[in-house]
Amino acid sequence: MLSGCMIVQDEEECIARAIENVIPAVDELVVLDGGSLDRTVDIAGAHPKVRLFTHHFDPIAGDSFADQRNRCASYAQGDWILFIDADEFFPDYVLATLPRLIFDPENDAYAFIRKTFIDGNLMNPFNLDYQIRLYKRWCKYEGKMHEGVTGHSRLRFCNLEIMHYKTTAWQQKDNERCWDMGQAPPEGWIKIDSTWVWQPVTNSGNVG
Repeated sequence: MLSGCMIVQDEEECIARAIENVIPAVDELVVLDGGSLDRTVDIAGAHPKVRLFTHHFDPIAGDSFADQRNRCASYAQGDWILFIDADEFFPDYVLATLPRLIFDPENDAYAFIRKTFIDGNLMNPFNLDYQIRLYKRWCKYEGKMHEGVTGHSRLRFCNLEIMHYKTTAWQQKDNERCWDMGQAPPEGWIKIDSTWVWQPVTNSGNVG
């Protein structure tokens, strides 16, 4: 049995695409919402194949993406877990290949190449961004952010792709979440009254 898993929070702009993409290829889709304030829960709950759960996610309070992903996978019933983010989708040829992968006894985890597009522009044409997204259920995520899968003993790197589409606004939202979790922001970004703002860095010194 193959279980799809997805953690979400305020993803109304893209979650329907991800759900409709992966649902035909999985036996169930477990969606764990972190406390959305938009229509994310309504959209996910409208799909009969979706099993929807909620667990409040607060990065400022110290919650980690790894814990949230593992919590989502704990609700899954399948022997294999296929993780997808709300702003991603798998090409048809990848979904058609999944049965071959999960019935191969030589491997217990697979890493796919993620291609990231922002406003339609490919951002990583030269760097292969491998992401482990298909794995046996005994594997676990580790890491507060930029988390990775551990516990596998036979990992296979594939030429299969994940298409990662977002806008500049979505990317900024993701950036700010990481900054809230402790990642240093680029120079010029500061937080004022709970809002991240960019202030140009000026050199007020005099050159003698």
